Amino acid sequence: MTTSTTPEPLAPVAQTPIARRTVLAGAAWSVPAIALTTASPAFAASGTTLSFAKSSYTGPGCSTINGIKVTASDNGTGQAGVSVTISLSGGFVFSNGGTTSTSVTGSDGSLTLPGITVPATGGTGTASASASGTSGSSTTLRGTDATVAKYLQNGAAQTASNIPTGSLPAFAGCYLAPDGRVLDAANSNAVIASGVATFGQMYRDDDNWVVPLLKTDGSTGSLVSGRASYPSWQERTYPSVPSGSTPIVAEYFLTSDGSIVYGGNGVAQATSVASWGQMSTWGNQPQNAHNDARLPIKKTDGSFRIFMKQAEYATTGVPSGSTPAADAYFLAPDGRLVAGDDGSVLTTNVESFGRMLWDGSHWRWPLKKSDGSFTVIKDGTESAVTGIPSGSTPVVGGVFLAPDGRLIDSANSNTVYATAVSTTGQVLYYDWNGHWQMPLGIAETTPAYRDDNTQTNASGTPVNSAPVTFSWFVAPDGRLIDGVSGSVLASSVDTWGLIFRWTNNHSYLPLRKTDGTFTFLENGSETACTGVPSGSVPVAGSSFLSTDGRLLQGNTGIVEATNVASCGEIYLGTDGKTYLPLKKLDGTFTYRQDGTENPALGVPAGSRPIAYTWFLATDGRLIDGTTGAVLASNVDSVGRIFRWRNDHSYLPLKKQDGSFTYLDNGAETACQGIPSGSVPVAGSSFLAPNGQLIQGNTGSVEADNVHSCGQIYLNTDGHTFLPLAIKKTSC
Repeated sequence: MTTSTTPEPLAPVAQTPIARRTVLAGAAWSVPAIALTTASPAFAASGTTLSFAKSSYTGPGCSTINGIKVTASDNGTGQAGVSVTISLSGGFVFSNGGTTSTSVTGSDGSLTLPGITVPATGGTGTASASASGTSGSSTTLRGTDATVAKYLQNGAAQTASNIPTGSLPAFAGCYLAPDGRVLDAANSNAVIASGVATFGQMYRDDDNWVVPLLKTDGSTGSLVSGRASYPSWQERTYPSVPSGSTPIVAEYFLTSDGSIVYGGNGVAQATSVASWGQMSTWGNQPQNAHNDARLPIKKTDGSFRIFMKQAEYATTGVPSGSTPAADAYFLAPDGRLVAGDDGSVLTTNVESFGRMLWDGSHWRWPLKKSDGSFTVIKDGTESAVTGIPSGSTPVVGGVFLAPDGRLIDSANSNTVYATAVSTTGQVLYYDWNGHWQMPLGIAETTPAYRDDNTQTNASGTPVNSAPVTFSWFVAPDGRLIDGVSGSVLASSVDTWGLIFRWTNNHSYLPLRKTDGTFTFLENGSETACTGVPSGSVPVAGSSFLSTDGRLLQGNTGIVEATNVASCGEIYLGTDGKTYLPLKKLDGTFTYRQDGTENPALGVPAGSRPIAYTWFLATDGRLIDGTTGAVLASNVDSVGRIFRWRNDHSYLPLKKQDGSFTYLDNGAETACQGIPSGSVPVAGSSFLAPNGQLIQGNTGSVEADNVHSCGQIYLNTDGHTFLPLAIKKTSC
């Protein structure tokens, strides 16, 4: 794995990050393909009980969630003829526009709900089931923002034309349309299946890729593509699988009574299954799903098994309350990844994980740790990755999804494959020579900017452009555009650092181009860099961080610091001096004050540089490296520092208990009116889950329907600018 010494910028934030220790139980298109899949809960001891097949369901705005199943049972026996009423909340509606629906359970005690339409702006709601004389149940409905389709072809984003609105990125270059068609965008939108409600994990079975399907009529099947025949897909049907069974992986399905059955013959091969993780063959090339592949499962009695070779195998050393992860691994409540076959601990302090990926040469597994850092396990060895923004989500292999929608591959020099990504599907390596595909849902946004308290749509700036800073946006084609005038400031921009206004009132923004070269903007004019080596990362102003840890001035080639692992945010103090906190390759910490590098005081190992002279320790203390003083405790995440016209500096904080504060010249103050789940942006501002941009010092709403923000900027005329990506608000 490539471990690069990239900076840790406080990236632009996006709405609704995944909460700590949250386990999504949505379908295969959930954003991103992270966590875990949860199936039927354990049955009650006596009396008729209603239960949903999953604890949550997820889809992008304007899409339809199909295949939600409710079961009425008594001591594990399905109860037929029960009239069940489903009620929806949170803006979710059934396909007929209503919020209630009543149906009767079938012979097996189950029923499948009509399709549920996700609000354009996403959000969270509930589907509640009730019936006379029964114990009710509910499941969580989650929606991401409305998206348009793009897919990655060998790392390059391709436009997927004429994919219907509300389609879900599924697998390879394929999308599940609201009408149940599976469309292959990489193959001229060929319809490879129809009437599909949902699908499971795609798995390579010998030389075939297999995706299990559930149809809207309750039947099951799969899509198969052979190594030699790709990109063609053939559909198989499984008449022996009980109607309404949930697709798990390859040709395996979960029946309503908790049995795992094989599609080829419908024979039960595991029973009383409550939840499962990812099928994999860790340590080997992908093998036949019937022989060597392993699937971790949790039973309805709370015990654990490994499903392989068409049978269940006992586990050892897996703590109670663990969650099936991948291969033979389980995530324990204390964050340990435990191997169920021998009880060994692969790593500790894991909060969430993405999908394992065999890329033709190596296995990789991306992790987010409980301290907010990120690692990748490559062929069984864990390595830290840097340059992944705080609050990112592990997706697959070495890939992470940043809060601002950038899809970043830590295994490929932190290459940004796409921007404004809202949802991801399952990646396919189809010829084992580095050729691969992955479907994406790109957030449908309109660029706008705030000039003090006035919000204006950006001029000459395409939809889905990424907010950068000031009134500037990067368009999907790489043009850096000034939204005030529509003028193009730079072309072929791949990624960027933080803007910085120097004491001479000149503003600088470092850029990396798509061809790997480097430039910077000085007051909006582009200049080529001097002495910045290939693979470097833009940091701030005209500075770049090279892969060997040198912090370089792009305008002069001067080395400002050496052996740097990561950087915080540069800051111009009221004393006219510039400050930059650094983490060194040896794990120590320093800060730069103008041209002088000083050791940071009282900063413990494992801390992260934030801004100014401030560092965030793993225990949540925010420490001033000049004195070792603790400015705040129990800090979970931070936004960007901002110095206001009154020379007060503000830094927004989210605490580990979910509350919010901000620093005003280093003094902590409680926020007003910030809802749970909000994200710190800059100054005293926070982005709420409903898209409101809120000032934490007053509780006032600055903007609505915000998907993401760029970097706030104080212009020389005293005006504050903030670029925004505004969400689609109607289907």
